[in-house]
Amino acid sequence: MWYAEQGEVFTVLAENIVPTDYTALALTTGVWYQFKVQARNAEGHGPLSNVVTILAAQEPDQPAAPTTVWTRDFVTIVWTEPTINGAEILSYNIQIRQKDDTTFSNALSHCDGS
Repeated sequence: MWYAEQGEVFTVLAENIVPTDYTALALTTGVWYQFKVQARNAEGHGPLSNVVTILAAQEPDQPAAPTTVWTRDFVTIVWTEPTINGAEILSYNIQIRQKDDTTFSNALSHCDGS
């Protein structure tokens, strides 16, 4: 038996499931969910499992190619925030191609990350 939390109460999500997996459908992106499972045999129901908590989210989409504004002393790199897929974007990495023309590395010096 699968249980899912709605508010402070766990409700039965599915019953009499025979395999050891279940696909929960129609989750809302960006919402936290908690699940627990309970087994049953001929003697009755066993204790509930510990709770697993998940955020219905995935990695953000790929950003569009950035644009740049160059002046004599610096370059400003500008990009559009990609689709976040349910979880707030916490930071960005900016990479620069090295002089060997094949290696990219994070631009850590002379870059304020904005």
